[in-house]
This record gives sequence, C-alpha cells and structure tokens, in this order.
Amino acid sequence: MNSIDEDSFLIPYREFNKVPHSDKNIYGDEPLNKLPLFDTWDKDFNYIKLGLKKEELNSLMFRCDEFTKIHNGTHVLFSGCSYTWGVGLLFNESWSNKLYKEISKNNQLSGFFNLATAGSSIITQVINIIKYSKKYGNPNIIFLNIPNLIRFYGYNSKEKTIIDAVYNNENIKILRLISYQYLFILGEYCRSNGIKLYAFTWMDNEKDYKEQFIETGIINFDFFYETNKKEMADHIINFEKNNPNNEYNIIARDGGHAGVAYHDYWFNFIYKKYLDKNDNFRN
Repeated sequence: MNSIDEDSFLIPYREFNKVPHSDKNIYGDEPLNKLPLFDTWDKDFNYIKLGLKKEELNSLMFRCDEFTKIHNGTHVLFSGCSYTWGVGLLFNESWSNKLYKEISKNNQLSGFFNLATAGSSIITQVINIIKYSKKYGNPNIIFLNIPNLIRFYGYNSKEKTIIDAVYNNENIKILRLISYQYLFILGEYCRSNGIKLYAFTWMDNEKDYKEQFIETGIINFDFFYETNKKEMADHIINFEKNNPNNEYNIIARDGGHAGVAYHDYWFNFIYKKYLDKNDNFRN
C-alpha cells in the first residue's frame, strides 16, 4: 500500500479520517477507540458531536455503557462504523440503540455495548470484536453493520502515523479479498464459540454494493442478511408520513449521513431476522 501523499487513497471526506491510531490502539490486546478524550476534541470533530452528549461515551470513548466482565443476562455486542455509532443522530435514533431497547423489552440484557467507530474498516471491526471477547467475555449475540470493502489502514508519511483510509485503483481487489477473509474468520470464531452473528450493510444505498458483496461471496455467508431496496424505500416513505416534523428523517444532522428513517428501517429489518431465529423472544 502506498502512503497518504500518493494516489492510492481517495481524499478523505472527513478530517476525522486523519486522526491517527496510537500504538496502544493497534498493538494492544483490548479494544480502544482512536478518539481522544471528549474535552480535547477540536473543530475536526464538530460533525461527530452533532446529536452527541458527553455522558453517552464510556471511559474508552465508545458510545455505550462501560464495558464489564460481569454479565447478568444476555450479552449483546454491536459493531460497525459511523452508522452503528449514530453520527449525526441522537442516542435513541440510531438503529443499534433502537434494537437494544426493543430486545430488552422482553429479555434481560447485560448492557448496551457498542464497538462502532466512525470511518473504521471491517478489519478494525473484526479485530476489536475478538479483542473485546478476550477481555470482557464472548457475547451471546453480535450485530454488525458492514461498511464498504475498500477501507483499510493507511500510512501518513508526513506525520509517520497510521490512519483509517479509503483506497482506490489497483488496491480495491486486494482490499475486497482481505475484507472477505476477515468476515470469514469472524464467522468461524462465532460458530466455534456459540455466538449468534447477524450482519448486514448500509451499503444497500450505494451503486457498487452488489458488485462488492457478490464478487467476494460475502452475500452468501449464512450470517449475512441482504436488505430489500423496495422495502426500504416503502419504509422510509411511510416513516416520513408518520413523522412529518422531523427534519432529520433523510439526512442526519451532520449533512452527510443517512437519517432517522434509514436507521428505523435497518433496526426493523435486522430485528425481524433476529426474531426469525429466536421464536421464544417474540412479543
């Protein structure tokens, strides 16, 4: 892979992507967020602050409860990128928090645990899930919202730091392969440890979604659930009709991420898949 100063990277659409990973983050044996402490955030973090309250962050800067080794009830873990974090949305508007609350209505859950980090790749997500499991115990259930398949680490040669990057050109095929391999590893880890894995992607809105996920075979994994574009469109139209006064139905507060209506669709979509395999948890 080439350096950030060369043509291998697409231009980051957010300054946040330039935030470096520390050595402790990359080489340590527990999951760490690359975010610095909230009170030190500068203007580059303004978009991620929208809809966010400081008290929603745990001590490791994840937007969820404090991680714990003691789990009284079903242990559920969420992971993904900005869409699972809920960038531009209030805490209770994100698909992950909606799903957690819905499942907890009829089941005792040990807490809301969410490893999502804006701009992260499948590679970061999978390794953090495994690090989390080592440190805090294997979850009973994992919900994963997969990003596009051309994200990876990058090297900023000027600052001599590792960052999150989106690649183009000849690197795309290799990164799709690596993404497939990491998801394969995660699937086998979950199978071996009795963890129920439910994965889907927000990429259903992107033009090259089918190309990426069909080419790699990810679409055929038994833990991957493909959304339906028509169902999503109908859901969003109905959601808007029922919530006419919410200006963030389509676009979130940051002006770039999909809004509340999309998250409501994703929540309902994956919740139905969860119910299909857990009949005893039906309302």
